Amino acid sequence: MKRQKSYYDVFYNIITNSPTTRRKIEAQTGYSWGTVSSNVCALIDDGLIEETSPTINGIGRSTYSIIANKKFATIGVSVNSFNVSCSVARIDGCELFSFSFPFEANNQKEVIDLIVKAFDQGFEFAKDKFTVITIGLSCRGYIDNQTGILERFLPINEWNPFPIRSFLEERYRTFVSASGDMNCIAVDYCRRHKNNADNTLVVNISDGLGFTFPFASGTLNGLERIDFGHSIAVINGEPCTCGKKGCLEVYCSVGGMLKRAGLSSKEREKLFGNDDKYGKYIDEAAEHLGIALINVLTIFKANNVVLTGEIVNINSFPDKVKSAYLRYKGSLEPDITISMSSDISISLGVAFKSAEERILNDQK
Repeated sequence: MKRQKSYYDVFYNIITNSPTTRRKIEAQTGYSWGTVSSNVCALIDDGLIEETSPTINGIGRSTYSIIANKKFATIGVSVNSFNVSCSVARIDGCELFSFSFPFEANNQKEVIDLIVKAFDQGFEFAKDKFTVITIGLSCRGYIDNQTGILERFLPINEWNPFPIRSFLEERYRTFVSASGDMNCIAVDYCRRHKNNADNTLVVNISDGLGFTFPFASGTLNGLERIDFGHSIAVINGEPCTCGKKGCLEVYCSVGGMLKRAGLSSKEREKLFGNDDKYGKYIDEAAEHLGIALINVLTIFKANNVVLTGEIVNINSFPDKVKSAYLRYKGSLEPDITISMSSDISISLGVAFKSAEERILNDQK
């Protein structure tokens, strides 16, 4: 059944502000009392939300609190060249269970097997406790949002386009969403940092390099991802996985640093250690990223920069980035904060995002 946009807006308001009331939803969304009430009733009929026992509000009327259905769950899986992570969460984003295991695959079949392994373990946890109504997948590669085809998976050189969404739908008989890492990071950042989201650039530094601007609304229609990682940082530089030479990702991502240092993904600890032989790659990454931030923030205004991903293992990295930023920017006073956050979860973000996408899909 096709739903109105108000259905999604009311649902999103409830799952991000639960517990809440009809009056609060009316005030926060701007919808009329009748629109809010009709959508709340529809969401209850669909089983997505429920009303708790009424309480007396002091003037003789009973007020019902509205919460997300705590028996409905969503599962998110994220895959990159370092690890596979999985989060099982309620549809309001409360994480119930999470785990990860190393990425160990040499061909396409083994990658698909790892994805299945992660989802199978997630469903095993949810069995007999929760009803899984959506699942989401995020990959280090490119998934066509229209067709659901995993066109490429960057850690594997030989890859044939694979219909990952239909494959997962057939296997698990539920709604499936599939997307890139940065949208999922933005979703989780908005969920955790609502007050800061409108003025922040989030940079994920892992096996790849991603930039995103989450907006305070936190909705899927309010996320802006920019592919700045594949802008040229070094003329005639080293080749990138995208086919160009000298991309910022080659010099700033953990994957790029490992490759330049002649280390495998299993030797990341050497890169993050105190060995001067490898420390120069960290310093170069901070230098290039500081310059890149000047360029990005000249176009997109933000006062906060949050670094996340593998690089958070290096405590001095944000300071090195800030020093480079100030050194190349000139004599202007510092006007941004650069910090790091280790609590952003791609797998939890994709789990939460898949629940939203299911509701958005009902509007089409």
